[in-house]
Amino acid sequence: MRILLIAIFVYIASCMPKGDEVTSLPGWNENNGTLHSKWWAGFTPAGSDKVNNVTYDWTYHYVFVESENDPATDPVVVWTNGGPGAASYFGLMTEVGPYSLSDESFKTADYNKTKIPTLFRNKFSWTKMANLLIINGPAPVGYSYCSP
Repeated sequence: MRILLIAIFVYIASCMPKGDEVTSLPGWNENNGTLHSKWWAGFTPAGSDKVNNVTYDWTYHYVFVESENDPATDPVVVWTNGGPGAASYFGLMTEVGPYSLSDESFKTADYNKTKIPTLFRNKFSWTKMANLLIINGPAPVGYSYCSP
C-alpha cells in the first residue's frame, strides 16, 4: 500500500493539476505576496479497504512545493507526520517549508490589523535544494478523509 501511495504522489508531482495551484498564502506579504516557488495543494485517491462488507475509499490531501533551485532535477522529499494529532502541515509550517509560523507571527502589525498570523521566510527551508511533497494521512488527519 505504501509503495502504491508513493507512486501516486510521484505521479502527481510530475504533472500537477492546474486547478490545484496555490498562488498566494494568507499571512505572507513580503514582495506583495509573491511566493518564492510554485505550490500546489489538492486531493488524490489513496485506495480503499473493505471492512465488514463496507468499502471505505481513502482520499489524501497533499501539498507540493517546488524547489527554489532546479525543480526539474532536484529530488522530491516526501514528508508525512503520520498519526492522529499531528498533521503534516505542522512540519511544513514550522520545520521544513519555505515559510514558517512562530510565536512572533502573533506580534506583528499585520497580525494586529488582520488577525491573520504573519508568515516568515524560513532560511533553512528544504525547498532550497529539493521539491517537497507533504502528505496528510491516514484519513482523517489534516484535510484527508475516507468515505462513507
